[in-house]
Amino acid sequence: MDNDNTERQRCRGAKRTYKALHAGIAEILFRHNLAGAGSMEHPNEYEPEAGAILARLPAARSPEDVGRIFEEVMAEWFGRDASPTGAESPAYALIASDIWDLWQEADLHHRGADA
Repeated sequence: MDNDNTERQRCRGAKRTYKALHAGIAEILFRHNLAGAGSMEHPNEYEPEAGAILARLPAARSPEDVGRIFEEVMAEWFGRDASPTGAESPAYALIASDIWDLWQEADLHHRGADA
C-alpha cells in the first residue's frame, strides 16, 4: 500500500512541476489511440498513465529507456498480457520516440530557465 501512495505522490509532484509536459504525454498517448478505436474521447483521459510515465522520465537516458518506462506503466495499468500496443509494435516505438523528443525539448527549456 505504501508503494501505491508513494507512486501517486511522485505522479502528482511531476504533474505540478511539468504541467505542459504532462499534457503533452497525455496527448501523445491519445493520438496513438492506446485503448483501441474510439474508446477514449479526450486526451485528458490518459492523465493517470501520463503522470506515471512522467514521474519516471528523469531516469531515462535514451528512447529505449522511455520504451522500458512506457512498457512498465502500460503493464501496471492494463496488465502484462493486455498491453494495448505491445513492445514489438511499430506504434510502441513511435510512442516512446515521441515521448523522448518531448522530454528532451522540455528538459532543455527547464535547464535554460535555471541558468
